[in-house]
Amino acid sequence: MADVASDLRAGLARETGSLDPESLQHAVLDSAVVRRIQEEATIRIRHYENDADQSRLYGVRSVASRMLGQTDAAETDAITGLTSAEAVGADYLLSPARARLAEALRAKKRFGEADRLYALAERGEIPMTLVGAVRAYAGLCALQGGRAAEALVRFEEAVEDNSHEFILHIVETGIATLEKRLPADGFGPLPRPWPERAGFPAPEAFQDPQSGLWGFLSPDGSSVRIAAQFANAGSFRGGIAAVKTDRWGAVDRAGNLVVPLIYDSLYTPTVGGVTITGFVAGAAVAAQHGKTGVVGRTGRVIVPFRYRTIVAHAAGYVATIDGYSWAALSHDGRDVATMLATQEDAVARLDGLIVIDDGPL
Repeated sequence: MADVASDLRAGLARETGSLDPESLQHAVLDSAVVRRIQEEATIRIRHYENDADQSRLYGVRSVASRMLGQTDAAETDAITGLTSAEAVGADYLLSPARARLAEALRAKKRFGEADRLYALAERGEIPMTLVGAVRAYAGLCALQGGRAAEALVRFEEAVEDNSHEFILHIVETGIATLEKRLPADGFGPLPRPWPERAGFPAPEAFQDPQSGLWGFLSPDGSSVRIAAQFANAGSFRGGIAAVKTDRWGAVDRAGNLVVPLIYDSLYTPTVGGVTITGFVAGAAVAAQHGKTGVVGRTGRVIVPFRYRTIVAHAAGYVATIDGYSWAALSHDGRDVATMLATQEDAVARLDGLIVIDDGPL
């Protein structure tokens, strides 16, 4: 699948200079070139209407606007780009879109909001090089927000994930700035765990020793959040957890039933060989009356119940009716390809749809 923004991202990368140790923003090598990229992105936004293209193009224009000091425009475009990525639901679009909105907010010194988006951007089915870039900028944000200890953790993780010279420059500049700014009273608050950074302090599943039923404790384990009433339960993922009485459904963190208890199972196998109890990227593979489909986090049926096997992929699903021929499906359940000879053929077809956004954040 063609990437309508790859040349624009490459152009922005060429105009991205060194990191200024005072502002912790990158220098711009040629503002005139960045303005031309901004204008070209605007033209393409009018011509490419699908959500994936829109997400990439608004992301480009957001970065260009931020490089030109147009922080309000950068934030607006980053929000629009993230909305388009959310409509697709693919991690390889969501991660850079979240990181670009975080960068727009960091430029406006809204560090708390940016922290949450960086945390969300580092999770999902994305390359470790992208994770490393996200964590490098998350380290800068933590440093600017007065969390030096957390900044050091993010910098260390960034180098482990991505040892590219550009990332090393960000980390080295960040650490040098940290050493100069370190207050006399030390490194600030302790680093926060991911759920706290992401704003998702999820309830923890527990089994009542007397009844054998499952419920959920508050994130700190001090009280019962959802009473033990389920025969089985998965972990919270994206704000919802799969639960079972006689049949499977899902609850939110307040205990409200958001997916009805009507499914024989809610187990989501992935192409990586891991099976998740519940939801992956807001959807779960479900079984009903001997057939398999996919349901979303609100209970909407995304893939109808007519398949024998469905396996989740970063770009959608691979599915078979008879165990012999396979289909490749998009995240919204549309056929990408049918009657493929093997599961590997279907996976390869979806692999070809993934275009990694490797441009500046």
